[in-house]
Amino acid sequence: MKENKEENKLEWKLTDKYLEQAKFLNVEIVRTKKNEKNQRVVIFHCLNHPNKPDRVSPAYSFLYARSCGCRLKYYTEEDFIEDIADKEVKLYGKYKNDTEKTEFVCKYRHVFSARPNKIKRGEGCPECKKRKLRECFIKDKKWYEEKLAKVNPSLEVVGEYNGIKEDVTCRCKVCGRLTTTKADKFTTLQTGCHFCKLSIGESIIYTYLEDHNINFTPQKRFDDCRYK
Repeated sequence: MKENKEENKLEWKLTDKYLEQAKFLNVEIVRTKKNEKNQRVVIFHCLNHPNKPDRVSPAYSFLYARSCGCRLKYYTEEDFIEDIADKEVKLYGKYKNDTEKTEFVCKYRHVFSARPNKIKRGEGCPECKKRKLRECFIKDKKWYEEKLAKVNPSLEVVGEYNGIKEDVTCRCKVCGRLTTTKADKFTTLQTGCHFCKLSIGESIIYTYLEDHNINFTPQKRFDDCRYK
């Protein structure tokens, strides 16, 4: 009796191709029939989205489909939240469509705006991205001291080292003075000990101001004094 009931649901017989495609799409074929134009159609129920209504598809479209297609017509905010459930960000604002920007929040409570389709493709929090990039440049202090010794042996690290793009304080082994600047500038020879690079006249003035405890800025740039 069951076989007869199943046969009544199928106005045309399914081949192995349709069964393989149903398995690929994870759908259950409920019925086959012919429409008013005598074209073969497939009525199927999606197992990925069981709450969605049964879909009707032409036989040839069903065979070459790459997804169930449930969400092309019935895509909602709940569907979007389900799609990004494995992401590191959550929906914070109101979802309207895949291309209109809305607000998201990451696990570190950074709120940012982005297009939903980019979030589904893996785009995340820009602040967290910056933090990860900074971490890529951070090595331990021992690593930096070894690198500095090879490139600029006249300097030694005396302050805290927080990363190659952060400020670090070094002492000159020649004159004993301290210099603070970006860590990467010491290792790429963009800078060194400021005092040792001074001319004779500059070094005399520098020493005099230091001996008399006069506060000064060794190198100063004035915006209104450029190109003169």
